Amino acid sequence: MNVSPLKIFDESILPAVLVIFAKILGSIFANYYFNLNWNLGEGLIFYSFPRIVYLDSNSLQIANSVSTLAVLFVLVFGFGFVLFRAHNFHDSHIHPKVSAGLHKRGLEELICDSYEIYHQAAIWLSLTWLVFLLAALQFSVGVLNGGIFAFSGVITLSLNALLFLDVKKEINVERELARQDVN
Repeated sequence: MNVSPLKIFDESILPAVLVIFAKILGSIFANYYFNLNWNLGEGLIFYSFPRIVYLDSNSLQIANSVSTLAVLFVLVFGFGFVLFRAHNFHDSHIHPKVSAGLHKRGLEELICDSYEIYHQAAIWLSLTWLVFLLAALQFSVGVLNGGIFAFSGVITLSLNALLFLDVKKEINVERELARQDVN
């Protein structure tokens, strides 16, 4: 099936909003919990939109680290949910008993096809790599804690590996179906 740009755009709205919201909430939490030195300044992109200006580099690093950690948690839960559905409710390799149980409980909407799963996974995968690359950049200029950068690397590689396992399972199912068609 072809990748639909409209489908990817549609699937990307909620994850992008959740990531942005996590970054903002993480910054607000860090500012008040750690009593950081900051002020509101004029925005660079949207001139009427205020931005947070930190008065010292330590405050910037703490706020950036906490907000990046919040984003990583959103990525783990969001991408994790997609991966959970991919491993357990993928229509190509769901166990018949699980499928019957979901239908009996009226939860058949949890079962999804490859088209839906891989569109969602592509969005979350892209966001995960974007956050990792931004974390690498922020770490390289000294505005992100090294532990948070390392954690972002572990999260990125782990989520990639879990997606790879489902793709591998899907390929094996397709090979088995192709073999059955030949026989």
